[in-house]
Amino acid sequence: MEARKTPSQHTGSHGEDIAADYLEKKRYKIVHRNYRCRRGEIDIICLDETADSGNNVLVFVEVKARRVLDYGAPSESVTTEKIGRMRRAAEVYIMMNGLEEVCCRFDVVGIVFNRGETQIEHIQDVIDY
Repeated sequence: MEARKTPSQHTGSHGEDIAADYLEKKRYKIVHRNYRCRRGEIDIICLDETADSGNNVLVFVEVKARRVLDYGAPSESVTTEKIGRMRRAAEVYIMMNGLEEVCCRFDVVGIVFNRGETQIEHIQDVIDY
């Protein structure tokens, strides 16, 4: 039997679905969702085939979704600790998949559900790698 999701977990799951659809519409290719390892987790891993470099870029995406802005924009809630866990999980993913020579970047997609409207904020290259 599957455990029931809390309202916050439901918002997060729904936000990840919307972020994945948004990225696919921008011609990103989703290669993994909800990647987890002992060192951390990554919501979406995708290829940006439209990158300026002409090469595919492996993108590690943190998705933050909110129903209200009482505590700031979703992207503002990505802490340095979260970024560190993301970076460590990305290192494991890269090593386990033999992708050491691939260009990488870290993005944040913030989703706000506000009175029947969905607002999406996509911030690219949030940390140096």
